[in-house]
Amino acid sequence: MIKTQPPIYMCVKNIILAEKLIIKKMKKVFLSTLILLGFSLSTLIFQASCKKEATADTKTTTKSENLGILLIKKRDANNVMKLYTSDYEGKNIKLVNINVSEDIEEAQLSPDGKTIIFSLHPSVDIYKCSIDGSNLVKILDHSDTGYHFEGVY
Repeated sequence: MIKTQPPIYMCVKNIILAEKLIIKKMKKVFLSTLILLGFSLSTLIFQASCKKEATADTKTTTKSENLGILLIKKRDANNVMKLYTSDYEGKNIKLVNINVSEDIEEAQLSPDGKTIIFSLHPSVDIYKCSIDGSNLVKILDHSDTGYHFEGVY
């Protein structure tokens, strides 16, 4: 004779197995929920710490641009790059009398319109002088560094 379990015993056993399975799945869901909650909380904390307002300057002109002075580079009769100033119409052109032996590569006028910052080519040394070319001062010697002046004053 085959021994069988009473039907009520099988039902109780199935219920207990089902409960264990449900509890196991609930643990996984609970752990996943905790992980997502932790991630969300860390994202919120990060965003709150980065909420620093930045304001952009919407002006498109600088003081030197408002002065109406242009800097112009042009080669002279000896094929040396020279620097000139003019008004915005290209009139009133004046040579900036800078006594250097190399080409002027990049040049930028200061915001007050009184100083010119420029670099030479090929040495890439950086100089400054008055708008008329006087008071020439070597600011930086880049002869062996390879840096390049971008004209930001």
